[in-house]
Amino acid sequence: MVRKILQIGCQELTNISSPVKFPLSAEDKKTIADLLDTAKDVGDKGAGLSAPQLAINKRVTVCRRVDIEELIYSLNNKLLISEELKSSPTEFVKALIDNSNMVFGGEIDKIQKHFNLKVSEKKLNKSELNELFKKVDDLLWMVVIDPEVTFENDYETIYWEGCLSVGAGKTALYAPVARTEIITFTYFDTDGQKHEMKTKNYFAHVVLHEIDHMEGVLFLSRVDNIENIWKAEELDNYIKAHKKYPEIKD
Repeated sequence: MVRKILQIGCQELTNISSPVKFPLSAEDKKTIADLLDTAKDVGDKGAGLSAPQLAINKRVTVCRRVDIEELIYSLNNKLLISEELKSSPTEFVKALIDNSNMVFGGEIDKIQKHFNLKVSEKKLNKSELNELFKKVDDLLWMVVIDPEVTFENDYETIYWEGCLSVGAGKTALYAPVARTEIITFTYFDTDGQKHEMKTKNYFAHVVLHEIDHMEGVLFLSRVDNIENIWKAEELDNYIKAHKKYPEIKD
């Protein structure tokens, strides 16, 4: 069921969430189903959604596998999206999910060799890529239960972040946020199986952003200068005019 997403100012967004017990209760299963329905309903406006945003203070979130999406874009730019992948991408995406180290490395030549990818005559256009992602949409949403970060490297990356709980449409707020470049984290799946995953850059931001929600933290608290906070409409207009994000102010 698609649920209403809480907005900044609601108490539930500031509470620390509780661990999830296994086997999952009927209530927890419904929470996960509602998270997935709500996240998918939002579409490309969000890369993650956590239980506290639905007024449920449990340590569970759903994250969009933007790392796999980025890899597929890179393969397409290298003309390595074959007709077979175009017509039946499900098995390929499943294989990428099962080979997280390969996705983390992002080494196109090794991926090409591993999957025996042939060079195509032309790239997929935007509508064809959208159709491909639509076919694998369910696979690209990852359920993450009781995540714990076990490693962070010493470098940071900066990405512009927004949040489904911090405004909507033209009034949604965005700002540059510095987070760890590379993380390793553990989590449980819906069957109670524990996994360990290493990721970096934007997907690391997504995971850390959602973990923040479980700690009662919104991304705005990580912005040092309020002059770096932009409304969606103003930011979109700036990017269209200048072909880049605004300069970050100290």
